[in-house]
Amino acid sequence: MKKFAIACAIFMAGLFSSCADTNFCYEVTVSYKFDNMSISEKIYVWTTKNELDAEIDLIEDQYKNIYGSIDIDYVITGDSMEDCESKNI
Repeated sequence: MKKFAIACAIFMAGLFSSCADTNFCYEVTVSYKFDNMSISEKIYVWTTKNELDAEIDLIEDQYKNIYGSIDIDYVITGDSMEDCESKNI
């Protein structure tokens, strides 16, 4: 009985953690200063919540190498994959 309870707990934990594996369109806003001007750029990323942190780390590395101090915020847009990818052009 104890093994069954442990198996059920592991199964339920897997169900709740798998919800973050759904792809969404995220609008990532990168804010930085350049020549005493505040600039914000929007980047659209089609990814899962679990992979979003890795995507943000890549974006952060790119911008920090050029501009130094940056701020990054993100929101889910609700756009489809095609709409999301087309916004980066």
